[in-house]
Amino acid sequence: MPAPWIFLVRSSSTGKFVKDGRTNFSELQAELSKGHQDNLIYYAFDLLWRDGDLRKLPQIERKQRSSDLLGENDIGMPIIYSEHLIGDGQEMFEHAAKQNFEGIVSKRADAPYRSERNQGWIKIKTVQKGEFPVIGFVKDPTGVAALFLGKNEGKDLVYMGKVGTG
Repeated sequence: MPAPWIFLVRSSSTGKFVKDGRTNFSELQAELSKGHQDNLIYYAFDLLWRDGDLRKLPQIERKQRSSDLLGENDIGMPIIYSEHLIGDGQEMFEHAAKQNFEGIVSKRADAPYRSERNQGWIKIKTVQKGEFPVIGFVKDPTGVAALFLGKNEGKDLVYMGKVGTG
């Protein structure tokens, strides 16, 4: 059995799939529908269970156990341990915005895991601006449910994603 299966079967983690260094849900869906999962990388940023429930442990300790698990089993690509930074959140946010990232997530290092949003973690999104022509829509019984947006890249109109109207 390959090493990544040890990680997936004997533990439970939270993380995010990434393609080409970016998290884009519509691109992820497109890659999976084409059967291109080998283009994806999984960043593991929390470990919830390993031979028992770890959710009551502090975030920083769960992250260390996640790193240990990956190292002990010589697990590498396509699974990567997501490093954390301690320090100036404002500086990190500004850097994320310059890189056109979606935003940052800040978590209390001493907090236990909670599945619901709470005071222990904050997601701060950057605001990206641009002009995106509407190239389609999804209709529901009450009207338009979502818009499909594009972007001009040279002479091509490229699909960028779907946005809700709510």
